[in-house]
Amino acid sequence: MVRTRREGGRKGAEETAAEGEGRKRRRGKPNADKHKDATNALRTNGKGGGEAERLDTFELHMQERDFGKGADEEKSGGRLVSVKLTCVGASGKAQVRVLSDKPGTVGASSSEGSRVVYSELGEHSIKERLIRHWGTLQSKGGADQGDNGGERPPSFCSADQAALFTALHQYKDVLHLRREAPDVSQKSPKDEVLDAVLLHCINHVMKTSDLVKKGNSVRDKAAKRAKTSAGQEKDGKGTPAGAKEDAEEGEPQRDQGFTRPKVLILLPFRKFAFNFIHRMMKLVMLPNFSRKHFRSISGGVQFLDEYSGGDQDDDESSLPEKVRKGLNKPMQNKPKDFRNLFQGNSDDHFRMGVKLTKSSVKLYSDFYKSDIIVASPLGLVTLMNDAERSSEQSFEFLSSIEVLVVDYADVLMMQNWEHVLSIVSNMNKIPSSNHNTDIMRIREWCLAGNAKRYLQTVALSSYATAELNSFMNACSNFEGMVKFPSKTDPQGVVSTIINPMKQLFIKNSDPGNIEDESETKMDHFEREVLNKVLESFSPGVMIFVRSYFDFVRMRRKLDEQNANFVALSEYTERAEADRYRTFFANGSKRILLYSERAHFYFRYRFKGIRDIVFYSLPDHSHFYSELLNMIDSSSVQQPTATVAFSKYDSLQLSRTVGLSQAKSMLSSDTETFLMA
Repeated sequence: MVRTRREGGRKGAEETAAEGEGRKRRRGKPNADKHKDATNALRTNGKGGGEAERLDTFELHMQERDFGKGADEEKSGGRLVSVKLTCVGASGKAQVRVLSDKPGTVGASSSEGSRVVYSELGEHSIKERLIRHWGTLQSKGGADQGDNGGERPPSFCSADQAALFTALHQYKDVLHLRREAPDVSQKSPKDEVLDAVLLHCINHVMKTSDLVKKGNSVRDKAAKRAKTSAGQEKDGKGTPAGAKEDAEEGEPQRDQGFTRPKVLILLPFRKFAFNFIHRMMKLVMLPNFSRKHFRSISGGVQFLDEYSGGDQDDDESSLPEKVRKGLNKPMQNKPKDFRNLFQGNSDDHFRMGVKLTKSSVKLYSDFYKSDIIVASPLGLVTLMNDAERSSEQSFEFLSSIEVLVVDYADVLMMQNWEHVLSIVSNMNKIPSSNHNTDIMRIREWCLAGNAKRYLQTVALSSYATAELNSFMNACSNFEGMVKFPSKTDPQGVVSTIINPMKQLFIKNSDPGNIEDESETKMDHFEREVLNKVLESFSPGVMIFVRSYFDFVRMRRKLDEQNANFVALSEYTERAEADRYRTFFANGSKRILLYSERAHFYFRYRFKGIRDIVFYSLPDHSHFYSELLNMIDSSSVQQPTATVAFSKYDSLQLSRTVGLSQAKSMLSSDTETFLMA
């Protein structure tokens, strides 16, 4: 049984007060007694001395349940799309929660735990303006109307979106592995994930601002009453009734952090920043907010010049015809997922502050006066490096971040994941100087250096990696973590291979410790695969490598063997890459060493491939079938694919051959597996 903090262990008075204050800060006023369990469930377990144990992994399963006829059917309409959150940790199974995509439905009790049904946004302390604009946006996005004939706008487009927002609104860390880039072929592509994240972030900023304004009002009223009381005492009229309560009311309100920025959004490209800001304007300002409205926003004209890419706007029809015809021309021969990701403004160096006011939004605001920071990891890291060189602590605006969103984490890992880790390591630190903040109003848990325990981290990706799992497990949010697993084909991507060929999977049964894995992997590959490739003298062999470090190691190994090869990585110049492809196609270079990042960024097509050797399976599983489908079966007899893997490649293997097949291969005593 999973215990909440209240059930397990003893907590100090300061920690209790800090957590209580944190719940007020995050959620505002409690809505109803039925939501108390929702705010306490799935939290960390208590240990002796107030220490907390983190709940490791949560799985999310979408399913439909029929509760039969009767009272439940009347309440739920006979159908409930549910979300099952299961904790797989040292403490066993957590509670089960059921959420409905139908507004106003109610769940039943369960022996496994309590079911918390998501209903209307208003019951979750969402700002009224956001609820109104949200309903309009979701209606335009094609969501079904409510049960009352369409008079009331729907709460969500889908159960997936409802589940995601509920987890976000409960301030849990979220690992969402279903992220996909919007379809650029559509004029106004839907992005349910972005909408849910936006609603949560903007509501958090607005509610936090309301707390500060309320604290200002209480302080001003108390000061005015104190002044009046002092005047009456001076005139000999005595202390008026209620003076003691006024004095208590006038105590400093602990409602602020060290600096103003509360939300940090990390994105890989400017085109996604444009989508984020544009969608935010629709939610905050006007549901029909378009390019022309940016001219009335502070910094709007500059934003359009620097971030829009033509194909990302809903006013594309206003562009000249020859420009519109040329938008997709460079992308015509690329796969759809590549176009969705890179078509538009794909500059990866940017940073911008966003300030929300009562009636408008200001772009390009000073970071210390901003509520939301939208940036790429590269944009922030260069700022931090410049600050270090100038001996300035100009990145202390990260000291009070409360919501961190790492969007398109899979793309950021293809860029430089170390930048993300560097940014996170500099967040929530006590600043060395005061940035116009009333220290008497700073929250106690900030002053105590416990800000990271109140930081909500949201990572959105299309797949899981060991690096991403490690990143999320290192978070210390006391609310726990929820994981939305990816929706993968149970047969893996091998089912999408067009050309029939032999696929040989060779397992390294003794990969050693993780520290020695790279060396043992190379030794195993050289012994079982590479030596045979070098001895065959057959042309048209591609060696695919996932990591750039392994790419460098393999290139050095081929040099030592005096192999006839060319190496093509993401750093290879385009002209040189074209020359290498020609050499490989005509057979003058019999081996092509190819990195995953090169394929990710350029999606080259190759001629002359006869055999493909995977030193490591790609993180992007569809690259496996994509490369194998490049083999011309009409001109190549008996093409083969050889894959080296170990238990450390379990994530990549399960996406390639399917989860059940991967489990069987990893647990088997057999070291070679043949698929045809």
